Amino acid sequence: MRVNSRPSTVQNRPTVGIVIESVLATVSGALLVLTLFWKDWIEAIFGVDPDAGSGQLEWMIGGLLIALTVTFSAFACGGWRRRGLTQREGCNR
Repeated sequence: MRVNSRPSTVQNRPTVGIVIESVLATVSGALLVLTLFWKDWIEAIFGVDPDAGSGQLEWMIGGLLIALTVTFSAFACGGWRRRGLTQREGCNR
């Protein structure tokens, strides 16, 4: 009797949670890059100046985005690793 060592196709697919965590990590990382390079994006997009042009609010948002990006990336990486879907060294630590 031959045993198939490959997991089934259903097991090879990421769960909805993994996809959501990956998307959130990507979006928060993109917003972090936006905040680092365009310091008054809140004023430009929303037309309000909550920090009187000092950029302090954007730096606080940047700090929050760093934390969110690291957190969502860690959750997504753990989910990929638990499902055995990764072959990259970054998630296998």
